[in-house]
Amino acid sequence: MIRSFFYILTSISIYCVLSLGCSPTEFQGGGEIQDPGPDDLDVTTPKIDYSVPGQAKITAGCKNKTATVKGSSGIKAVVQGELCVSPEDNKKSSGTAHIVFIVDKSNSMATADPSCKRKEAISTVISKTISKNPDSDIKGALVMFGTQAQSSGWKKLSLLGYDDVCNLPSKDEEGGTNYEAAFDVAGSLLGSKSGKNIIYFLTDGAPSASNSMVSSILAKEVGSDFTKGASSGRTAMKKLKKTVVNLTVNAVFLKDPDLDNPKSQVRISYPDAPNTQQTKEYLEEIIGNSNRVKVADDADDLVKVISDFNTDTSSSYPTISSDNVSGSVVTDGKKSSVKVEDFELSSEGIYSYTLAKKALQGTKGQDSNYTFTVKGKASNGKTASSMLEVKFIAE
Repeated sequence: MIRSFFYILTSISIYCVLSLGCSPTEFQGGGEIQDPGPDDLDVTTPKIDYSVPGQAKITAGCKNKTATVKGSSGIKAVVQGELCVSPEDNKKSSGTAHIVFIVDKSNSMATADPSCKRKEAISTVISKTISKNPDSDIKGALVMFGTQAQSSGWKKLSLLGYDDVCNLPSKDEEGGTNYEAAFDVAGSLLGSKSGKNIIYFLTDGAPSASNSMVSSILAKEVGSDFTKGASSGRTAMKKLKKTVVNLTVNAVFLKDPDLDNPKSQVRISYPDAPNTQQTKEYLEEIIGNSNRVKVADDADDLVKVISDFNTDTSSSYPTISSDNVSGSVVTDGKKSSVKVEDFELSSEGIYSYTLAKKALQGTKGQDSNYTFTVKGKASNGKTASSMLEVKFIAE
């Protein structure tokens, strides 16, 4: 079955979007100042994009902290930024970890991976993970998805059975690609699990179905709806990342050559089906980290590609829960709170978030200064902070 997607760009209201980077991490109490997160973070001048009328998008790295915005007084700013924590020297926790393998069982997998190399790929990840983390308590679960999704439930990783990944549905209507169903089941499994939570997502196509379509698909009343599939998959991943703490999502897309061949029967029958690059970009968008998305050129390449992901379940980074994060803004000497939204772990040591909309006010020709600050109490008891100084010039 061919799956497709496309990005949906909507503009319901006009507002200014600022991407806020981390200032150096501040640890309250001892007064110690450390550089945030990994050592290779870029230190660059924030980039401002005015290409969309009425909007200024500022993109800043983790260490950026100043920006100048121009616009009409009253323009609403939505600050999107990063809160970063530093690794703790000589401290690496093993603890617990939970790994969910989400594997596509749509009918097209029979053609894309006829020898069921996906089973070998899962076995390789399990062996490497156990070998690299001998002292960790690691649980595993398998989620198989097509039009619907089912889970095997939790088991000790070494005892996890995965022979079912080779059993594909015999009926076409059971072989859709419903990302939403897969992510929802994974979210139910992981819930509020502590420790490190990891997902390996393996598919040969973009979403073609949503949960709202299941009954109609099974009744053969409708076929694929790539618009609903893409939208519901995006929403489900956003919910998953918001719900599950300390989550890492790794995705492998198994390439289908027919999707890149404009003369193939597949492309002729499904002209809006995605090519490889489009599918990869969609996965990068919803996961939020391009390093966590890889393409396997064929089934034989699966094992090598999935083995490239880091299987270390221990971490030297403290964690931050969304319950322990607060935001504020200071202007004209007055401080007010700002709600922190969509707080999630984007990569080890780096959390992304969005602040609720804030109207920027000013008199034409004069500068107004806004200081946005986000603080989060980490699992080691210290507090990480991120700050952005915005100079607003009303026009």
